[in-house]
Amino acid sequence: MEPYVSVIIPIYHPKREYIDRLMDSVVRQTIGMEKMEVILVSDGDQSQETRAILSSWEERYPENILVIYYEENRRPGYARTLGMKYASGRYVAFADQDDWISLEMYRVLVEKAEECDCDIAGGFSTRDREYQRPVAERKFTGEKDVLWEIRDSADRKRFLMEGKIGGYWCSIYRRDFLEEHGIYYPADVTYDDNYFGTLSRFCAKKVLVMGEYFYHWFVNQQSISIRQDGSTYFDRLKVELLKLEEFRKRGLFEEYRDEIEMMFIQLYFINTMHAFFWHLNDVPYGTYRDMCKTVGREFPNYRHNPYFRMGLDEHESATWCYYPMIYQYYCEKGDEENIRILEQVPEKVRKVSWLDVMEGHLTELELTWFKIIYLLLPN
Repeated sequence: MEPYVSVIIPIYHPKREYIDRLMDSVVRQTIGMEKMEVILVSDGDQSQETRAILSSWEERYPENILVIYYEENRRPGYARTLGMKYASGRYVAFADQDDWISLEMYRVLVEKAEECDCDIAGGFSTRDREYQRPVAERKFTGEKDVLWEIRDSADRKRFLMEGKIGGYWCSIYRRDFLEEHGIYYPADVTYDDNYFGTLSRFCAKKVLVMGEYFYHWFVNQQSISIRQDGSTYFDRLKVELLKLEEFRKRGLFEEYRDEIEMMFIQLYFINTMHAFFWHLNDVPYGTYRDMCKTVGREFPNYRHNPYFRMGLDEHESATWCYYPMIYQYYCEKGDEENIRILEQVPEKVRKVSWLDVMEGHLTELELTWFKIIYLLLPN
């Protein structure tokens, strides 16, 4: 019988306690292991320790678990795309080796996806900063379930700009939908999910977003997406340029230029600078200048994008200055230490918005002051 769900998991030098926890949460899914297949893809990791871990699980469930090995490390995106080629389930799901899954996830999502005839059905993830074992408990966000029915370009634009979904980890995708639209993960880069997720959003016609936490993302400081040396953050830039290339190939610019521009500015520039500010001691000034030139080359009229004038909460902060709000906040708190820091900020930087930062006119010192302001934003 064709399985309902094919779960694809990239593997690279896993800690046994982590991968065993994930697999425990997979094999205990209430949908039943007999309705699933699990594809473990070892991403160039052929160590004896990893082979022993994966073999032990394959031997326990020989009819339901497939292990794939290849020699060269190509990053998780390559492993996920390769796993999709072996998948036979009606739906495809993805998980990462450090995390774990709500025991109800696949049963609930498959039932809802079948009921609503969805291309994508998903919910949200929660972060675990301490190690814990999977528990049989459902957690809800407090938000209502939302079914996006995308019938025309106007619906698509609203979904692209307003539709919130928790990411590829906490969703299932109809396999024939992915195959029909040629949706895949790029190889040799981190943040490949930004590519996969955006292509999915441009192609899906029905998406169910449930107000439930299905996925537990363990904040492992050694994972490749948050490595402390910062080397992976530069992959954000590569992925966003790959997306632009794919959008052009698919002829999406004519209909969705404003939306593509908005997403590019958010992910290529603002989110990447956020990562640099939070995770690197020194902001790579040369990279910043190159990013500004790229934005100017790809979207020279970005200041006229209508989404900057629509007042959407997630976009409006690109157009106003943080400084007055932050200064008032710390004055009201009576936080003299941060007030002293803020009073040293140069006048020019006090008036800078993200759109101004993208012009590339800040000196290295001024950019550092902008970083200081940004890191003082109230949580």
